[in-house]
Amino acid sequence: MTKNLIVLITALVLAFGIGACNKDDREEAADSMEQAAESVKDTAGEAMDATQDAYEDAEEGASDMYDSAKDATEDAMDDAGDAMDDAGEAVEDAVDDAGDAAEDAAEEMNG
Repeated sequence: MTKNLIVLITALVLAFGIGACNKDDREEAADSMEQAAESVKDTAGEAMDATQDAYEDAEEGASDMYDSAKDATEDAMDDAGDAMDDAGEAVEDAVDDAGDAAEDAAEEMNG
Protein backbone atom coordinates (compact mmCIF):
# COMPACT_ATOMS: atom_id res chain seq x y z
CA MET A 1 0.00 0.00 0.00
CA THR A 2 2.80 2.38 0.88
CA LYS A 3 4.51 1.59 -2.42
CA ASN A 4 1.32 2.47 -4.33
CA LEU A 5 1.02 5.73 -2.40
CA ILE A 6 4.61 6.68 -3.23
CA VAL A 7 4.06 5.94 -6.92
CA LEU A 8 0.83 7.94 -6.97
CA ILE A 9 2.30 10.96 -5.23
CA THR A 10 5.42 10.86 -7.41
CA ALA A 11 3.32 10.65 -10.57
CA LEU A 12 1.14 13.58 -9.49
CA VAL A 13 4.10 15.74 -8.54
CA LEU A 14 5.92 14.79 -11.75
CA ALA A 15 2.85 15.66 -13.83
CA PHE A 16 2.61 18.99 -12.04
CA GLY A 17 6.33 19.60 -12.54
CA ILE A 18 6.18 18.86 -16.25
CA GLY A 19 3.22 21.18 -16.64
CA ALA A 20 4.93 23.98 -14.73
CA CYS A 21 5.95 26.73 -17.10
CA ASN A 22 8.43 28.82 -15.21
CA LYS A 23 11.36 28.31 -12.87
CA ASP A 24 9.35 29.24 -9.75
CA ASP A 25 6.71 26.64 -10.58
CA ARG A 26 9.40 23.99 -11.12
CA GLU A 27 11.05 24.87 -7.77
CA GLU A 28 7.67 24.71 -6.05
CA ALA A 29 7.03 21.32 -7.66
CA ALA A 30 10.43 20.07 -6.45
CA ASP A 31 9.65 21.29 -2.92
CA SER A 32 6.26 19.60 -3.05
CA MET A 33 7.88 16.36 -4.19
CA GLU A 34 10.37 16.51 -1.33
CA GLN A 35 7.58 17.17 1.18
CA ALA A 36 5.52 14.31 -0.24
CA ALA A 37 8.49 11.94 -0.10
CA GLU A 38 9.19 12.95 3.49
CA SER A 39 5.54 12.45 4.38
CA VAL A 40 5.53 8.98 2.82
CA LYS A 41 8.75 8.15 4.64
CA ASP A 42 7.24 9.24 7.97
CA THR A 43 4.05 7.28 7.30
CA ALA A 44 6.04 4.17 6.40
CA GLY A 45 8.08 4.54 9.59
CA GLU A 46 4.93 4.86 11.66
CA ALA A 47 3.46 1.79 9.95
CA MET A 48 6.64 -0.18 10.70
CA ASP A 49 6.50 0.90 14.34
CA ALA A 50 2.84 -0.08 14.61
CA THR A 51 3.57 -3.45 13.01
CA GLN A 52 6.45 -4.06 15.41
CA ASP A 53 4.28 -3.10 18.39
CA ALA A 54 1.50 -5.42 17.22
CA TYR A 55 3.98 -8.27 16.77
CA GLU A 56 5.44 -7.74 20.23
CA ASP A 57 1.96 -7.60 21.78
CA ALA A 58 0.95 -10.81 19.99
CA GLU A 59 4.17 -12.52 21.05
CA GLU A 60 3.64 -11.47 24.67
CA GLY A 61 0.01 -12.59 24.56
CA ALA A 62 0.97 -15.99 23.15
CA SER A 63 3.62 -16.39 25.83
CA ASP A 64 1.11 -15.50 28.54
CA MET A 65 -1.41 -17.98 27.11
CA TYR A 66 1.22 -20.72 27.01
CA ASP A 67 2.23 -20.03 30.61
CA SER A 68 -1.41 -20.08 31.73
CA ALA A 69 -2.09 -23.35 29.92
CA LYS A 70 1.07 -24.88 31.36
CA ASP A 71 0.10 -23.80 34.90
CA ALA A 72 -3.45 -25.12 34.46
CA THR A 73 -2.13 -28.45 33.16
CA GLU A 74 0.29 -28.76 36.07
CA ASP A 75 -2.51 -27.97 38.54
CA ALA A 76 -4.79 -30.53 36.88
CA MET A 77 -2.06 -33.17 37.01
CA ASP A 78 -1.42 -32.42 40.69
CA ASP A 79 -5.15 -32.65 41.42
CA ALA A 80 -5.40 -35.94 39.50
CA GLY A 81 -2.43 -37.32 41.44
CA ASP A 82 -4.02 -36.29 44.74
CA ALA A 83 -7.30 -37.93 43.71
CA MET A 84 -5.51 -41.15 42.78
CA ASP A 85 -3.67 -41.14 46.12
CA ASP A 86 -6.98 -40.62 47.96
CA ALA A 87 -8.61 -43.43 45.95
CA GLY A 88 -5.70 -45.75 46.71
CA GLU A 89 -5.96 -45.00 50.41
CA ALA A 90 -9.71 -45.59 50.31
CA VAL A 91 -9.18 -48.99 48.65
CA GLU A 92 -6.57 -49.92 51.24
CA ASP A 93 -8.92 -48.87 54.04
CA ALA A 94 -11.76 -50.89 52.49
CA VAL A 95 -9.53 -53.95 52.18
CA ASP A 96 -8.39 -53.54 55.80
CA ASP A 97 -12.00 -53.11 56.95
CA ALA A 98 -13.08 -56.20 54.98
CA GLY A 99 -10.21 -58.20 56.48
CA ASP A 100 -11.10 -57.05 59.98
CA ALA A 101 -14.75 -57.93 59.40
CA ALA A 102 -13.76 -61.38 58.12
CA GLU A 103 -11.57 -61.97 61.17
CA ASP A 104 -14.36 -60.85 63.49
CA ALA A 105 -16.80 -63.17 61.73
CA ALA A 106 -14.35 -66.08 61.95
CA GLU A 107 -13.81 -65.47 65.68
CA GLU A 108 -17.56 -65.39 66.30
CA MET A 109 -18.02 -68.65 64.44
CA ASN A 110 -15.19 -70.29 66.37
CA GLY A 111 -16.43 -68.71 69.40
